[in-house]
Amino acid sequence: MAMSRNLKALLAAVGLVAVLIAAYFIAKTYKSAQFEERLAAARPQEIKLSSLVSDTVVRIEVPTTGILLERNGEDWEAVPADPYRLDQSEIKGMTWSLSNMRADRVIDESAADLKIYGLDPPLWHTIITTSDGDQAEFFAGERTPSRSGYYAMVKGDPKVYQVPTYPGERLYLSKKDIRDKRLPEFENPYEVRRFVLEAGTSRIQIDSASGGLGHVLSSPYRNPVAVDPERFSALMSFFKDMRISDFDEDRPVSLEPYGLDKPAARVLIQGEEESMELLFGKSNGTQQFAKLPDNPGVFLLRDVSPALKALAFDLVERSVANPGGMDRVDSITIQGGGRTLSAVVSRQDGDGAGGALYSLNGREISEDSFRALYGACVSLSVDAEYPGRPAKPAAVEITIEYVLSDPAGQKIPVRFAPYNRDFYALAGEGLPEFLVSRQQVQKIFAAADKAERE
Repeated sequence: MAMSRNLKALLAAVGLVAVLIAAYFIAKTYKSAQFEERLAAARPQEIKLSSLVSDTVVRIEVPTTGILLERNGEDWEAVPADPYRLDQSEIKGMTWSLSNMRADRVIDESAADLKIYGLDPPLWHTIITTSDGDQAEFFAGERTPSRSGYYAMVKGDPKVYQVPTYPGERLYLSKKDIRDKRLPEFENPYEVRRFVLEAGTSRIQIDSASGGLGHVLSSPYRNPVAVDPERFSALMSFFKDMRISDFDEDRPVSLEPYGLDKPAARVLIQGEEESMELLFGKSNGTQQFAKLPDNPGVFLLRDVSPALKALAFDLVERSVANPGGMDRVDSITIQGGGRTLSAVVSRQDGDGAGGALYSLNGREISEDSFRALYGACVSLSVDAEYPGRPAKPAAVEITIEYVLSDPAGQKIPVRFAPYNRDFYALAGEGLPEFLVSRQQVQKIFAAADKAERE
């Protein structure tokens, strides 16, 4: 009897445990379901606000800012034309976002007061139209307090939505967003056909040399002057990959605050395919204001003020005359100071310097002596500009003339007129514009004297 009573107690205990376990799992399942429901409620929804095919969009209109873009073939154009180039890739990205605009959640099914969302009136209004005439029209308001998105509405729908930050930003389309911040690129200085720098009363103009080999200074000098390619490349490094860092004002009340009422400089660069003309204003050492000549809009670039201070003489090829190598020279004649020096190369095989004989005034000299004389001649370099520029050419005092073998018989004359006790004026065609130290010229006669003493 006792055993029967104990068995019943055991079975009752086991049953109770089973009931408790079942209750535990039921409660756990219920709490889990509640958690999933809360999680689902908190999870962002995927609400499509537009379902257009972006490739068929042919028109984007923003009445808020007056932007009107129309697609012409593969490219987008502003109507009327914008003075700045448009960023085609950016516009295509915006087109996709607007065509597939989505919302995270519905904020208000039918708001009694749209002002609290910045939607009465809306801060922004954007319309896109496809080639079939289908449209999506959006109204954008304030940013949400959590900063996780924006309030927005769709035409014909009373709901207020929250759209995520990234696609939502596309609703606030401004001219800054669609303008290409890149400027024409001039990576290779050799492809520049013309460069003009006007700063104050100074004007530097560099043009392609005849035949397209190198460049010459056409201004400020009276005659074209060869440009040092390395110096020109250093100058062009300031302009070859310029980008607009920000657009400041399209229609400023005054250009004076930017220093563009009286620009510090004007730069024109013409390449084989592109050209660029800019006016430069104030600089803070890091950025500089600039504008296009025929447009009032002001934008910011990196500071290029060191380049705007360039002087013409900084760009001059300093070498007075270089025939291109001793093996191209048949003779060198130097006249001046009551002397005439005639150094001649007699090539035995008619090709290059191999087997050549050298003479000075009919007397044979060594190759080393000829090389020293040649080196003294070709090492002549410009030392300075002629101060004030003369009104008429002075009488030539010293002449150096190279006769070349390639091309055969071509002559390269170099003439010097006296300037003062320290300098000669380099007398080319027309009026002299550069000075060469007398010390340099004296080295030529010193080399000739040494050769004659052999």
